Amino acid sequence: MFRPLAGLVPAVRRADRQMPFGHRVLYTGMSVSVFLVCSHLPLYGVRHAAVGGADPLYWVRSLLASTRGTLMELGVAPVVTAGTVMQLLTGSKFLRVDQNVREDRELVDAARKALAMTIALGEATAHVLLGRYGSVGVFNGALIVMQLFTASAMVIFLDELLDKGYGLAGASAISLLSATNTCGKVVWQAFSPVTVVTARGAHEFEGLALAMVRGDGLRALVATMFRRHLPNVLNLMGTALVLLAAVFLEGFRCA
Repeated sequence: MFRPLAGLVPAVRRADRQMPFGHRVLYTGMSVSVFLVCSHLPLYGVRHAAVGGADPLYWVRSLLASTRGTLMELGVAPVVTAGTVMQLLTGSKFLRVDQNVREDRELVDAARKALAMTIALGEATAHVLLGRYGSVGVFNGALIVMQLFTASAMVIFLDELLDKGYGLAGASAISLLSATNTCGKVVWQAFSPVTVVTARGAHEFEGLALAMVRGDGLRALVATMFRRHLPNVLNLMGTALVLLAAVFLEGFRCA
């Protein structure tokens, strides 16, 4: 069924030799840079007020490397979903695949990418039809769907590029992009120069570090310790503790 699609789906040829370390670092850096840029480019045709309310996917966006209202609205969700479905189909023997046969591997890879692009198109259409961006009209709605679909196709390409021997050895593309998204959010919330009007009517930096520097030492530290609706010191301390705990547990070895 997927054989006719194998020649139509864009593919990255596996590196036929061991890539130099400098080249792998370059490819990985360029891939991460493209992902970060797309994570900060807002969707054309969407009003800022339409994405400023409560976010129902707030708690899963870090896992999906998703950023609301940007080209990376869908993140790595289509790629992860398609990979999970293909693993279930091959693991349950619904699809019989011989990993020693090159043609079988290529067909499975083409099927996974085609499924990921189909899921991305379905999710993008659902976002528009369910009113996630407000009333955008037919033309803007189609434009938003095309933007999200193109961004997801780019994520599929970056995932394949890093997995085909062009990225750092041992680095999972999905894990790398998810970690990049999380680290980018932490850095932005720590050093964001955007000012926000608080309930008191005062202008305050969104970035925690800049808010503390702008203040007067201890008083600024106390003011940013428990502030609501903006990054505070407790958030930063919690993030640091979770990171240290993860690094500590990573060093455990079972006897």
